[in-house]
Amino acid sequence: PVLIHPFNPETLYVGNNKVRKSEDGMRSWKVIGSFLNNANNPDEDWIGSMAISESNPDYIFASKGSRLWRTINGGMFWTEITAGLANLNINKIAVHPRNPNLIAVSLSGYNAGQKVFISYDAGLTWINYSKNLPNIPAKGLAWDDKWNNALYVGMDVGIYYIDAYQEEWSAYGQGLPN
Repeated sequence: PVLIHPFNPETLYVGNNKVRKSEDGMRSWKVIGSFLNNANNPDEDWIGSMAISESNPDYIFASKGSRLWRTINGGMFWTEITAGLANLNINKIAVHPRNPNLIAVSLSGYNAGQKVFISYDAGLTWINYSKNLPNIPAKGLAWDDKWNNALYVGMDVGIYYIDAYQEEWSAYGQGLPN
């Protein structure tokens, strides 16, 4: 994954086996995050997803397999925030555009009721937000802060959304192909 700093396009982040940062338009790089590898699962040796807060770019999130880390100081210190999540591969991390503490993750796999988790405290605690989502892998996520804090999830088949006033997810995108 590659991220661009929301205020400075010369600052980029890339995730491979570590999180690296360039502040000079990719002329030089430094490591800002290095996480323990899981020798039992080679897929967890590589950063699978990353997200940066638009409202506070010191908040950066990175996942390796089913594990998730967070920094709130631009990469100086990282904390693992996996506790409370289902033990499934993290496909996508989404940070709310105006609240760096409000994050969501989508999960792969066919485990019923384990598709989307959200946190209101930057990953200290998690709420299973899967509700009525179908039992297929959840791939993409996006917050829409202009429409009642709607959260959209792209699944293997279909797109769904939920907002602050809904109890369950609704199908979205009438006419879109699955």
